[in-house]
Amino acid sequence: MRGVALFLLLLSTMAHAGDSLNQFSTIGALMAGEYEGDWTVDELTNYGNFGLGAVNRLQGELIVADGTFYVAVADGSLRQLELEEQMPFVMLTHFEAQAVTRLGPSSYVLMTSAAKTLAANKNLPLAVRIDGHFKKLLLRSERVQTKPYEPLATVMARDEVRYSARDITGSLIGFYMPAYFRGLSVPGFHFHFVSGDRNLGGHVIDAELTRGKLSVDPTPVFHLVLPDNSRFAGLVLDGQHDAALDVIEHQTPGSVQNK
Repeated sequence: MRGVALFLLLLSTMAHAGDSLNQFSTIGALMAGEYEGDWTVDELTNYGNFGLGAVNRLQGELIVADGTFYVAVADGSLRQLELEEQMPFVMLTHFEAQAVTRLGPSSYVLMTSAAKTLAANKNLPLAVRIDGHFKKLLLRSERVQTKPYEPLATVMARDEVRYSARDITGSLIGFYMPAYFRGLSVPGFHFHFVSGDRNLGGHVIDAELTRGKLSVDPTPVFHLVLPDNSRFAGLVLDGQHDAALDVIEHQTPGSVQNK
């Protein structure tokens, strides 16, 4: 595996492997236009069975559910990744629920509030899974990119594709990252959706749950692997894309295709 590993031990170096969040590259690098991956599915399988990220050349939104790597392409349909396919940004953990609760009808805000309530330590990264029936979802993916790559904010303004789904069963797969991770990860909650039949997925903009199960898994060990290549060396990672990231992650609904 190509990369430079940086270990940030937030609580204890003796934590179980299931308590580790393994991240490959940074959200800042992705925002700056680093869309070519150094890591294959085959290389990353052992680092977690749960996660999200991006696929080479922004072919779509990466969802890792129950150990399988999927990409939600621009029309929202899911494709299972081949072992040799590469990714430029990935977050993975071995999900082991430490707290579980049942949810009734819930907005996105209520779901995320419930997740934070379940977390014993609000300053730790948190893996979050919500399984259930959703009244409605607003999702997005993007069209594949070609060189020369432009910053992610430019790409999303031009090539983002939004679509909605109603009365659908599936899972929100995501993480809560405390604000001090800004520049490394997406601060706050970040979810991707995968349908129960594995036919639909995407980045979650908004969601309304009918009923379901919320599970959380705190990750006190954060393992960061950085790209060791000339592309990463040439990036300017000074926080200039932070404001654009906030816009991308906290959008309001726009034009939508119904699924």
